[in-house]
Amino acid sequence: MSVAMKRATGYTDARPKGKHTMKERNAQALLDRLDRLSSLHILAARLAARAFPLHLQNSEPAALAVGLARLARKTGRKFIAVLPTEQEADDFAKDAQFAGAHVLEFPSWPAAPYRPLPANARHFGERAAALSRLALGNFDIAVVAARTFIIPVPPPDTLRQHIIHIREREAFDPAAIADRLASMGYIRVPSVSLPGEFALRGEVLDISMAGE
Repeated sequence: MSVAMKRATGYTDARPKGKHTMKERNAQALLDRLDRLSSLHILAARLAARAFPLHLQNSEPAALAVGLARLARKTGRKFIAVLPTEQEADDFAKDAQFAGAHVLEFPSWPAAPYRPLPANARHFGERAAALSRLALGNFDIAVVAARTFIIPVPPPDTLRQHIIHIREREAFDPAAIADRLASMGYIRVPSVSLPGEFALRGEVLDISMAGE
């Protein structure tokens, strides 16, 4: 939760117990009041009518984050919020989460655009996970800093084609998945030791995800 939202909700730091607390009555009252705002209902109606563009002025970032979270809940739509800096993006994500949104924080790029990174850098794995969630629609609000937003990413259809779904307690074909991993650039080895490698021993498939 951002500093501005902490002030609005009466958030306190309970040092003796080492826990953070907030006045739940204040927090819920704030959310209930937002849900009753006529402006929020007008925005929801305009979104439903696809009356774009929508222009909002003179609103604090914390209020925008909470309002957008309530809109996502009310309309079922998904949103991407682009913030000027990484700190502002982080604060926006915290406030939207506080308001009940399923938030995807898109990881920042640690180098200048188009500058190379080591092939096993963890940032690739983090970005691949975030892009997969974007492609599958597994979020209410995606939050990203402007500097990261301008960096090109693969098309959604390309990402969906390369997502492998493996669910707990469901049967799968290890050999078929091994073939797909190899086609995507993973290296088959006798024993996994580095990111981007996989090993198939009978029905046991051992994968070290790229970027981890």
